[in-house]
Amino acid sequence: MTTNTYTAADRARLMRALYFIDPASLSYEEWLEIGMILKGCGIVMSVWDTWSQRDPDRYDATVIREKWEGFSDTCKDKVGPGTLIMLAKVRGWTDDSDIALMVPAAKESQAPSAQPSLLLNLPHRDVPVPPHLSPADQSRAFLRAVRKPGEYITVVTEAKYDEKSGKWKPCGKGTYYTFDEAMDHAEDILASGNPDAGIWVRVNPMTLGGASNEDVTDYRYVLVECDDLPIDEQLRLIADLNLPCPAIIFSGGKSVHAIVRIDAKDAEEYKERVRRLYDVCKANGLSVDESCKNAGRLTRLPGATRADEVQTLIATDFGLPTWSAWTAFVERHKRGLYIHDMADYTGAHTPEKRPALIDGLLREGGKMIITGPPKSHKSMEAIHLALALATGDSWYGHRCKRTRVLYVNTELDECEFTNRVEEVRRAMHLDLSQYRGRAKFISTAGATLGKGLITISSLCEWMMDTVARGEYGVIIIDPIYKLEEGDEDTATVNAFLLELDRLRAQLGCSIIYTHHTAKGGDAYKTVYEEGRGSGNWGGDADAVISISELTVNEQKNADAWDAMRELGIANPATAAYRIRFGARSFAEPPDINVFKTYPLFTVDARGLLLPLGMRGSAQARGGTTTANHYAEVRALKNEATTRAIEACKAAGKPTTRSNVYEFLPAACAQFGIETPQEGTFKDWTSRTTGCCLYRTDPTQDNVLRLCETDTHGRVVYENDSPKFLSAPGEAA
Repeated sequence: MTTNTYTAADRARLMRALYFIDPASLSYEEWLEIGMILKGCGIVMSVWDTWSQRDPDRYDATVIREKWEGFSDTCKDKVGPGTLIMLAKVRGWTDDSDIALMVPAAKESQAPSAQPSLLLNLPHRDVPVPPHLSPADQSRAFLRAVRKPGEYITVVTEAKYDEKSGKWKPCGKGTYYTFDEAMDHAEDILASGNPDAGIWVRVNPMTLGGASNEDVTDYRYVLVECDDLPIDEQLRLIADLNLPCPAIIFSGGKSVHAIVRIDAKDAEEYKERVRRLYDVCKANGLSVDESCKNAGRLTRLPGATRADEVQTLIATDFGLPTWSAWTAFVERHKRGLYIHDMADYTGAHTPEKRPALIDGLLREGGKMIITGPPKSHKSMEAIHLALALATGDSWYGHRCKRTRVLYVNTELDECEFTNRVEEVRRAMHLDLSQYRGRAKFISTAGATLGKGLITISSLCEWMMDTVARGEYGVIIIDPIYKLEEGDEDTATVNAFLLELDRLRAQLGCSIIYTHHTAKGGDAYKTVYEEGRGSGNWGGDADAVISISELTVNEQKNADAWDAMRELGIANPATAAYRIRFGARSFAEPPDINVFKTYPLFTVDARGLLLPLGMRGSAQARGGTTTANHYAEVRALKNEATTRAIEACKAAGKPTTRSNVYEFLPAACAQFGIETPQEGTFKDWTSRTTGCCLYRTDPTQDNVLRLCETDTHGRVVYENDSPKFLSAPGEAA
């Protein structure tokens, strides 16, 4: 079989490899190459279109059709199926069919995911401060930094407005100046541009009249641009990476342009060095625009006006002086131990804290553990949190930053898991479009990696080889016990946590994981001590969420019991929980009491579960002192209500709830209890929460009336109405 003749079986294999690749993980150029490969191999456009829809943020049916029609018959000579196969293989695809013979050995630098050797332990460096120069002097300073006397400078001032993108784009080859001409006429060059569009200049020196990559006379520089981070973050990363920059420019838009010294002897070495530079940048958080890699690329000319901004010279001769000095710096700072000076990180140099990922709980890049007993909704709440993060929704009052989520389901059958996701989606009232492409999952139950079952070590290795740095903001592992490699002693747990640290650092993400609690009650444990096994689970995490079971009794906790019955809970005895929070970087949030409804908890907004103790506490065990205390409180509330009704009647007012409430403060003071808010008093005299023996009678202008009680002291209802004892308005 030749490389340009493909059978139906070859095309089928290519399509299997294609669907192993997430289009959202590719650069624009890689995505375009996939289209060329498919067309060159005789595969129809609809395959490319359908596959591309998995990246909804960039999908455009019109662009796909235009690009497809623009691919020539010779596109298969420019890029072959080996590129597609390689992209699939570095993501874990393991097809061993004959088509693999067309695949060149994948170079480490070609892998889209960050390689371990490229992660650097970087000291922080001061960011550059723009010099105080006139616009024309900014242009001159820039040109002196990037050109030599005798070289041509290509300036592009013509621009066309692109309606589709809403941007001005350069037109034509531009105007060619000698070095001396550009120095002498800087003001005229700046005045010749379109102030809405700005002015461009070639990154590298070109032949006179040349405008393509083949016209480059010296492969000296490459443009590093990143427009998906804030400007100050771009500058911080450029500074920390110590890139050898003869010039750094603010584009006048969303990005900083770093002109980085490559000093390649030819086009082949240029490609290799650019690839290495870009890989190091991406591995350490600077997500570069791959379209800037061409040697004939344009950058922005400092001093020119662009809409309401000025293309500004930020620095010249910044960072290391040469490519070789920079590569030596990279080798020296490969991730490991590095001794820092505290003075470099304090005072005016104190770095800002990472932004919150979950307000009040977790910062970006942190670790969070959710603990709870079996069947306590841990997985449901982990799915709830995953969808909240993927959509930017709230999770129990904590606003989540919208990000991409990878959910690792280690326990549930895949069908069961996806059905749970659907049930949670419906409960959250989400549309599929709100999280399509932003919430992914893998299921490890019964799966293998290599020759063995999946453990935390093999899973982390697979992720670091498959997932690109920054591809996901959060990885959720539910639950972690399925990945453990030994007993849950301190040494094993520490090894497990170190694997998570390595994964988190390499992928630049936060990690959230669920774990079972130990047997026995949680009442005498702090929120950090509840994870089964070593106490290091809670101590290591930046945020801890504990789901603890409460003990509820039908007789002692009648109001809570009734409320759960009204929520449709069949067995209230096992449906009351308290969610406790621990946060390293925030003030500790208050506990939340919840009812176990399906698929998600229902928050106890009325405070019915506040008196309940956690499983194992003296209160939960029903100690006589505790039980008597709550019975006495209920009796005092009822006596105060009776006294207020009597006072209301004596004043000649109808004993409606609002009238009675006017006399309640004095009555509560007589019995030594706190006066409730009016809404709480309504709860006292309502069916689901009422601790008093009075209810409103809708047939008698809603006056409060004394009710019949059962053997447990609860108000008796008949046909959903209370059974009244007294005449309207009377207090028995």
